[in-house]
Amino acid sequence: MRKLIAASILFWLASLSCQPIRLFDEVPAIKFESITPGVARENIDTVLIVFSFTDGDGDLGLESGDTTNDITVIDKRNGPPAIGDITFPYRMPFVTPPGQSKQISGTVELKMQNLIRRPGLLTDTVRYEIRIRDRANRFSNTIVTPPIVITAP
Repeated sequence: MRKLIAASILFWLASLSCQPIRLFDEVPAIKFESITPGVARENIDTVLIVFSFTDGDGDLGLESGDTTNDITVIDKRNGPPAIGDITFPYRMPFVTPPGQSKQISGTVELKMQNLIRRPGLLTDTVRYEIRIRDRANRFSNTIVTPPIVITAP
């Protein structure tokens, strides 16, 4: 009887060891890391936004023939004059790792160029909302950057 119990425990442990350990959810997740500079000159300076990501099944990025975008950056400004939200589409490179465990994590750097102020303002303040989408059409959480001040050149 002891041999049967020991054999069934060993079989159970062996079957568990074949399952990949899932550290990340299959829905992608992003986390804000940094944005620089805090003050940018209109049409001169480039703003660098850095965020990290995780994805449990590694289905991020688009193949070369795909014309959709999987990173969405929305320019959010409050107050008059209202210009509405401006959306900037970006693409991630195709990043599915080989092997059984497809879990991935990494960092994305986005360069925002040609920033402009709204008409009539000496300085303007902008925040960016960012989210990503995987190939299974699952959207990540949305992150919001701290404000950036845009000044005259």
